[in-house]
Amino acid sequence: MVRFYAIQTLKEGKPSHFVDAQNKATSNWMRYVNCAMTEADQNLVAFQYKGGIYYCTLKPFSPGIQA
Repeated sequence: MVRFYAIQTLKEGKPSHFVDAQNKATSNWMRYVNCAMTEADQNLVAFQYKGGIYYCTLKPFSPGIQA
């Protein structure tokens, strides 16, 4: 099975960049986060604070549970 690990970023609601996360040695845990197919399914929001990027979940989850 071929898996693709890519993250698409948006700017003003339009596609801006793609981040290639295929290589485990140069990527991080975000490579395992699946994009939500609908807004209702979204559970992760990124935000900036004092120059850092942070992530916040919108719904509770348990380790090992896949939606």
